[in-house]
Amino acid sequence: MTSSPKRPGVAFWATVVVLVALIAYPLSFGPACRIYTTNVTLFWTPLRLVYSPLVAVCCRLPDGPRYAACWYVELFLPAGFHFTPTKWKFDVAWFEKND
Repeated sequence: MTSSPKRPGVAFWATVVVLVALIAYPLSFGPACRIYTTNVTLFWTPLRLVYSPLVAVCCRLPDGPRYAACWYVELFLPAGFHFTPTKWKFDVAWFEKND
């Protein structure tokens, strides 16, 4: 008689969920910024609440990683917008628009 292989348990699936969240959360920030720069004000408050911790971390990064984060976000922004995580407050704009 052969024993059947063990199926993944709760700990395995919890680890998978945490790892996916740690990867998906920062990667979803660029597309979320694209939504934020539209005139759909319905999304502004939820997006600011969800991504404010990420912007706060971005503000405190050394120059190299901060420039990489800005580059990534700006891939998704409309022409003329720039991501500016230099100082963080909830009510301060995250973007500058060049006219």
